[in-house]
Amino acid sequence: MDSGSMKALDITRLEEHPSLIRGRGLPKEGFSLLSLLDRSKSVGGRRALRRWVSRPLTRIPEIVQRHDAVGYLVSRMGHETIAKMATQLSRVNDLPRSLLRLKTCTARPVDWLVIVDSLTNIQLALNELDIMCADLSGDQFPEMLELIRRANCAAGLFEVGRALDSLDWESVRRDIKEPSVRVVPRSGLSAQVDAARTRLQNLPDFLETETRSLALPGVTIRCIPVIGFVAAVDEGYGFHDDSADLLFEAGKQTETGEEGPLVRYFKSDRTRFLDEQLGDVPGLVRDVEDAFVRTVEATILAYEADLLLMAHRAAELDVLLCLAEVAHDFGYCRPQMCDEAVTTVVKARHPLLERVLETRFIPSDIHIDRRCLVITGPNYSGKSVILKTAALVHVLAQIGSFVPADEARLGIVDRIFTRMSSMESAGAAAFQRESSFSIDVQQIVSMIRCCTPSSLILVDEFGKGTNSLDGSSLLAAVIRHLAHGRCGPTPRSIFATHLLEIFDAELLGDGEAILGEMAVEFEDDEPVPLFALRIGSRSIGNSYGIACARKAGVRDEVLERATQLTERLSQGKPLWRANERGSNDRKLIIDAAVAEFMSHPAAENWSQEQVETLLNLVQRVTLRG
Repeated sequence: MDSGSMKALDITRLEEHPSLIRGRGLPKEGFSLLSLLDRSKSVGGRRALRRWVSRPLTRIPEIVQRHDAVGYLVSRMGHETIAKMATQLSRVNDLPRSLLRLKTCTARPVDWLVIVDSLTNIQLALNELDIMCADLSGDQFPEMLELIRRANCAAGLFEVGRALDSLDWESVRRDIKEPSVRVVPRSGLSAQVDAARTRLQNLPDFLETETRSLALPGVTIRCIPVIGFVAAVDEGYGFHDDSADLLFEAGKQTETGEEGPLVRYFKSDRTRFLDEQLGDVPGLVRDVEDAFVRTVEATILAYEADLLLMAHRAAELDVLLCLAEVAHDFGYCRPQMCDEAVTTVVKARHPLLERVLETRFIPSDIHIDRRCLVITGPNYSGKSVILKTAALVHVLAQIGSFVPADEARLGIVDRIFTRMSSMESAGAAAFQRESSFSIDVQQIVSMIRCCTPSSLILVDEFGKGTNSLDGSSLLAAVIRHLAHGRCGPTPRSIFATHLLEIFDAELLGDGEAILGEMAVEFEDDEPVPLFALRIGSRSIGNSYGIACARKAGVRDEVLERATQLTERLSQGKPLWRANERGSNDRKLIIDAAVAEFMSHPAAENWSQEQVETLLNLVQRVTLRG
């Protein structure tokens, strides 16, 4: 499907942010098939669902695998294992992104937490699948769920888990909001790390001993990271050492954060000796800890493929749970997939409309084979809904979902072509100089050129952008071209139209199309659509447009004028303008007087020319009124 078909069928619909023109805000998903199905718990599941909806499958075995998995999960809805699985998946974050940052040496402590928490919760979720599998009494576990379950048995997971357990996650979680937070190893796992930390812990006592050994007032020995050991001399005191070199001066910071007395920092022979013997103790500890963490990184990246597969399987499980929840809550049925070019749906429902209608959605039976189905009927009767429902049923079935119907038997559709709305834009008008009708024709040309015997073609009101004669001729020619297999076996096609001239003028031959009509009944002289498709009958030609306008809230005076014009046009009477209040009654009086005069016996002797002269005179008077 192209982007136009995706939008016309409401499969995905991005709503732009109001400030997008200023470079602000991000688009969000509007009410669409994707948003209807999106009950995903994780970032990966949301991403996988969009991928599934955008790329339906075309191989029956893969589709059946997904249907088996969804069917099994539907049967388990309400069980404790499903609830636990959903809870664990909701705690899974974007594991692939964090692994990528780890690989490119840009990982932050929060990425480490994402890795360890996501892996833990994925394993817990997949453990619930193990419980499900153990509960089966001789029944075969769905193949796709078995593939997902096996991801928990990858050889590298034990090594990765042991490596992650060697890190101190408690300190990371405690200080995660601190800018200086680091990922460090736990104590007791590395003799080198423990020795360096012990030296750092004993450093304050060592510095105090060194300071007492100097016996100089106002002088202390300190250890500054990177710089090393220094002699700090408070303001007002001297440091009499010929080997001392002044490094820098800085104000001593008080407890309130204000700058206190000036402190001078020196390097002397003693501090240089300490540098050589002990080095940068804080820096040494950091280096040893970082080296240990690098070994953990290497272990994780060595099994990156297993971890990505695990994340992928968890995302698939999340999507299957979404489809199962929707099927369970909305009463969807499992479709039967077949190799034939047929679409048979019993009591099909539009998945989006049935969720927003205040009244009950009226389902329809849909059957399409290698003959074109031409649907007629008045406005508001649901012709476009039938077209969209047929397409959405196929999309749902081929992504692995159940479908909104009582029963469905579907052949694979490899492409869906639509002509439902003119995609006119400012760019097309200004640069390509294309009209709405030319864009419609281009869509039809694309269908004819690119369709295959397994395609689904949906055309709604093609030909209305030009005069009825040309529109009817083009529509009939397109249907005939497809019906006679000029581009191979006839693809499944549905055409919705008001151009009844293709039947009245017998522009279609016998057997070239199946006719269908959207049923209508009347209540108090008002048409009430039944939203039911009747195969084998055609519309009588009344679109009931005025009645539809009344339901849409058009003002009464507009409807009254439209009714009068319709009646006069249908009776072949001359039109008149209604420019002032009361003029309608005057025109009706004049019409009645003319009719009465023409029925008088004296009018029988008038010639045809005299009658036409009188009628033209009345019309001229009427127009002036």
